[in-house]
Amino acid sequence: MFLSIKLEQFIKDQTWTFAKTYADTWPHEYIVQKNVDNELFLELADHIDTHGYEDFFYKMKQIYYEYDGNTYWHMDNIINRCDSNETYHMRKKEGRLPEKLQSAHTVIDGEMTDAPLHDISEEDDEHFRNVVRNVIGEERLKELKKKLGLKED
Repeated sequence: MFLSIKLEQFIKDQTWTFAKTYADTWPHEYIVQKNVDNELFLELADHIDTHGYEDFFYKMKQIYYEYDGNTYWHMDNIINRCDSNETYHMRKKEGRLPEKLQSAHTVIDGEMTDAPLHDISEEDDEHFRNVVRNVIGEERLKELKKKLGLKED
């Protein structure tokens, strides 16, 4: 399914933020709902859900949409995109998955946590927290926070 001219223009007009946190592992860009036209953000998110396809990012099922050489997906208030050759599916197929997930947060007991490193922007931190919630789930995140003595959001 093709994008409407309005959504094509919306995508082109945005200032996409490069996710520095994932530069070495999962390079991608994103936009945050509160920083763009709300109606068009929701319309694009709905288009991704309606016309996209299901695939996985590790164990997380996600809906993706291909457009103009990029793959788009959304999580809550963020729409992400990456080069279509850099998706989990393509990198797994080609044996190019990162050896470890380097991020602004730490991996503890094989799970991502929100123990931050330094020099991360508030938007990147919010983006990562949404990824964590979607990958490991809210209940597991609460368990990890309790185990580590971290405060609840």
